[in-house]
Amino acid sequence: MAKKRILSISLFGAALALIAFLSLQPFAQTDSATRRIIDIILSINNAINRREVAWGGMYVVVRKLAHVVEYFILGLAAAYLFTGSRHRILYPSVLSAAVSVADQCTKIAIPRREFDLTDMPFDFLGYMLGILLVAVFENERKLKKKQTNIRD
Repeated sequence: MAKKRILSISLFGAALALIAFLSLQPFAQTDSATRRIIDIILSINNAINRREVAWGGMYVVVRKLAHVVEYFILGLAAAYLFTGSRHRILYPSVLSAAVSVADQCTKIAIPRREFDLTDMPFDFLGYMLGILLVAVFENERKLKKKQTNIRD
């Protein structure tokens, strides 16, 4: 049990470190990374469709989807911290929401970055998907365990 606890704390710490790393980057770095991702997506799309497509509104989409992905990882890690708890959805949700707010607040201090309220629904979507995925797997595991005990 101690190994599971250490692993869950380590995963949560790694998720926090990822969010901090991405949040503390200057705008030029995040902008460059976003443009590289868009270039990759367009290259794949252009190869499949055999024609050039403009990237128009993809910039905002990629930026918002990045929030879903990073907070999905956080949600998984936070939920793993509370597996077996009676409050296995509430506690990781509150913890993840607090990280989301803190993340936005830290961006205020970084040049050309800002508190962006429109990021928070994407953060919410990401961490709730992660939390619910862990809850589903935990319920499935418990159900299988019950079925095994019934057969024995």
